[in-house]
Amino acid sequence: MKEQRRNWKKTIRNGAFVVALLVAAPITANLTAASEQEELQSIQHIYINDEYIGKVSDEKFVEETKAQLIVEANEKNPNLHYVIEDEVKVVPEMTFTGKANNKELTEDLRDAFTVEAQAHVVKLDDYRAMFVKDEAQLQRVLHKMKLDYVSEEDLKKLEQDGEIELNEQRFTLVNLNFSHKIVAEPATTIPTRVISDEELYEQLKNGVEQKTYVVQDETTWEAVAEKHNLTAAHLQSMNPSKEVKEGTELVIQRHSPKVTVEQVYEIKEKVDIPFEKVKENDSTILKGEEKVTQQGKNGVQMNINRVRKSNDERVGKSIADEQVITEPVPEITKVGTKEIPSRGTGTFAWPAVGGYVSSGMGYRWGRMHEGIDIARPSNRSILAADNGTVKTATGHPTYGNYIVISHNNGYETLYGHLSSIQVRPGQVVSKGTKIGVMGSTGRSTGIHLHFEVRKNGALVNPLSVLR
Repeated sequence: MKEQRRNWKKTIRNGAFVVALLVAAPITANLTAASEQEELQSIQHIYINDEYIGKVSDEKFVEETKAQLIVEANEKNPNLHYVIEDEVKVVPEMTFTGKANNKELTEDLRDAFTVEAQAHVVKLDDYRAMFVKDEAQLQRVLHKMKLDYVSEEDLKKLEQDGEIELNEQRFTLVNLNFSHKIVAEPATTIPTRVISDEELYEQLKNGVEQKTYVVQDETTWEAVAEKHNLTAAHLQSMNPSKEVKEGTELVIQRHSPKVTVEQVYEIKEKVDIPFEKVKENDSTILKGEEKVTQQGKNGVQMNINRVRKSNDERVGKSIADEQVITEPVPEITKVGTKEIPSRGTGTFAWPAVGGYVSSGMGYRWGRMHEGIDIARPSNRSILAADNGTVKTATGHPTYGNYIVISHNNGYETLYGHLSSIQVRPGQVVSKGTKIGVMGSTGRSTGIHLHFEVRKNGALVNPLSVLR
């Protein structure tokens, strides 16, 4: 039949002048004579999409065939609207021979026509992915995919208000969208390519990527599975009756959704803003004293953290905003700068000119050594460690020549083993004043200064207060 179509097509093209002659030329006496033997007929040569199909007696037969095909398609699936968009060309001919047989052409016509459904093509970005009945079907499925993550009520509120607070911990959903731009555009396709809601949902959400892998040097299912981030059991289920050996072709399938649902959450978190500690000099307060005049208080800041998820898996976090709710209040401490010659500042200067600690405070030789020993100074001058009043300046069996200075702030300092004393009791001395000369009087094994510090009568390690 196809060979006949080609022959007919060739005949029509090569003998077009015959058609023209029959249509245009007047009927002569010869034709009149011929008509007495045969009846002059009108036939229609049919071309579909520029391919010659055959001849029919009436063009209506072509339209009736198209209508019948659409009826049959509608009986199979009445939910779609069908069209036939093939291009039909009709070439008429007046002839005495070549009577048309519509019945013989029926199957050729049916085969030549393509029945298509009027549908919508779903595009992911610019990629034509699949066909659905209409835009409403796509929106139903996308709505269903969103409901996998929020309730119907919350989704409605999100679309109206732009955000929904999910719990009392200030956990707010601010966006629920898709990883691709998804649109449906009018299109025609063969009916079998139009998919249902369930098929569309499955393809968008749970698509599967499949490829073939040829086993190389692996010897176990576990080795192949690890290479493809699968479990051995899952890999074996995809390849029943196969074994792992070099050259074996294995099917590798993995979950590969065409579209992911992207969620953006905002988490509001209150955090403290630490207060500053500020010190200010105050000439009305004695040097060495401090007074807190304003208690510090932490401020409060609201941090808004934005968390991004894809199909409920966290993919990122960032700080969206920082809002100060309460400013912190600094702690203000007044530091005394007022000096009285007889009152100590609370800080102690090195009581010798150079030298080093030859013995620290602590137990030695079976008894407590209540201060430190300083030996080998640059010179032997002994200096008052802070302002104060000389309380004692005399001799002692153990300390030898020694001096005690009261700093009139709870502190006292003792200077022992002096070779000579250059102050007297009741005398006011300032920090750094020379009060005697280093020696080895009393219980001493060499020239050095024994230096003690007490606060409110309790021993204090001099090394903890010397500056």
